[in-house]
Amino acid sequence: MILVSIGGIKIETRTYDNATTVSVHITDKCNMRCPHCYQKDYSGYSNVIDKEKAFEALYKIKPETIIMYGGEPMLFPNIVKDFFNEFEDKSHMIIATNGTIWNKELYDRAYMIMVTLESFFFNYSNNRKYTKAQYNNLMKIIRTYKYKLNITHNLYPKNNDPYFYRMIQLGDFNSGPYPIVDYCEEANYEPEVLKEYDIDLEPLINPKLRILTDGTITKDMRGVYNLCSVDEWEDEYKNAAVPVHEKCISCKYNIVCPSYKMFPHFCKDVLDKIADPHFCKIARWIYVQD
Repeated sequence: MILVSIGGIKIETRTYDNATTVSVHITDKCNMRCPHCYQKDYSGYSNVIDKEKAFEALYKIKPETIIMYGGEPMLFPNIVKDFFNEFEDKSHMIIATNGTIWNKELYDRAYMIMVTLESFFFNYSNNRKYTKAQYNNLMKIIRTYKYKLNITHNLYPKNNDPYFYRMIQLGDFNSGPYPIVDYCEEANYEPEVLKEYDIDLEPLINPKLRILTDGTITKDMRGVYNLCSVDEWEDEYKNAAVPVHEKCISCKYNIVCPSYKMFPHFCKDVLDKIADPHFCKIARWIYVQD
């Protein structure tokens, strides 16, 4: 943890390290339909975590931090509560959510709440549509848990909120950008879109370990490049690398490329189909700026 001064008051901010963190995919079901999401065909996404397999994996891995992930984990609060009851005294428990579901008991217990947010304004962006009730829940979480929030902003090329980071600064919120690495039209943009943001595109490096709903252990949330089953786990898997495209390996800009640092395997899959995608342009632009 680190201390920062907000409004002249020393506030404890909570951080985590991918090397000591495991994301547990409580479900792949979600109540939103975001265009950039790794889940593309929602008709078949209704799986819920095999709790016993996940417990077994977590006891073997012994992470310092556990993130309740999805889909949307708060669709199954009783399962999230079971993980809190089992591991809250052993690990820092984080909830990663779209913020549309209110649950005071679990949010009170969470070490950190990671909320994805497109805009502070209702219906500002076409990328994520809220009902009024969902939006009110989101604002309630932001108001109530300000100092345990980590607001993740998905950077879109169009329909993005140009006032987002002004609101972050005015509200003294802890926030960071999320680089979209995808084939979708929303991800195909020029780096100039970033000029309006006074931000540091420096995400956590190295994909974190994940436990999928069937108990598979992986570093790829899509389940494409998996490591092993629970029964096959060895500690050496903690340092296992995901596939990387040869262009990324030889690229002189990879040291500043936020997409490569966070999702090298996503970059590989996009580069297999697109010669010069948006994240390559961003990396070159950041390099020039530096």
